[in-house]
Amino acid sequence: MDRTDEYLEKIRQLNGFKRAILRGITLSKKTMTAEFSLVTDLAYTPSEEAQVREITAAFLPQAFTAKVNVIKRVPDEQILKRCIYKFVSENFPAAAAFMKEDDILIELLTAGAHFYFCIASGDQSLFSASKILDSVSAYLKTVFCGAFYGDVKIIDRQRDDAEVDAILNERPEEQEEEFVPETRYFPITEFKKLDGVDEIPKQAVYIADISGISGVFSVCGAVQFFEEKKYVKHNEKTGEDIEKSRFSVSISDGTGNLRTTYFPKKATLDKIMELKQGDYIVVTGENEEYNGNVSFKASKINYGQPPEGF
Repeated sequence: MDRTDEYLEKIRQLNGFKRAILRGITLSKKTMTAEFSLVTDLAYTPSEEAQVREITAAFLPQAFTAKVNVIKRVPDEQILKRCIYKFVSENFPAAAAFMKEDDILIELLTAGAHFYFCIASGDQSLFSASKILDSVSAYLKTVFCGAFYGDVKIIDRQRDDAEVDAILNERPEEQEEEFVPETRYFPITEFKKLDGVDEIPKQAVYIADISGISGVFSVCGAVQFFEEKKYVKHNEKTGEDIEKSRFSVSISDGTGNLRTTYFPKKATLDKIMELKQGDYIVVTGENEEYNGNVSFKASKINYGQPPEGF
């Protein structure tokens, strides 16, 4: 058993991570950090996430600081179809010329899925000789949790030479970017002003999906961590040093955790200080890049909840 298998074996002992996969590890020699990206398809608790961080830290040299990015990813039929079709198009273009995205059937399992290519009998050799099924299965296991099994279904369809030529001529030569699951949203309920907003947010982005979003957006979840920190700001006009407050806030919506820093206005400071662990809030802000890292910068905090049963 190598170190990766040993690491995952310990992680999978936790109920919320029993089918987790390691998506990748990013090392930074500048900051001496190692960020582990884990994907799970199950709900997990803050306690389990803390245990994941402890396990991760134990597998690193003492000189490195461990960071863990947990992604909650549950595939649906449409996402799997799109993912499979794109993979086949980029890696097996000859076979892809004889199928469309709608020719892929998905049968979801408790953990994973069966997928089927519906093809004409004369095209079967393209899929069996080049090990497409095994390659797709192996690829899906690097993106989603669970097991994936492929097969071919023969359908009554004939293509003439002109149709095949037309399909091949329509296929673009350039490859597209790596598949990225679409951004998901849920409606915000029980909204109540605390800090105030220019426009009341109606939807929140899944925390698991925020990494690639640009512009202002909102997330909504339960407060997991809330701490006031003091800092001193120098007033250039008066020459005085003024003590101010900022807050370290962590929230979870069940798909992931978000930690951010919030700088309150003087008029809302007392109200913000009343927040506590377990309160449901809406945090509005945007992603910002600094020194090659993307982080979420909070600009507004208000009360709000996910819909019942989310």
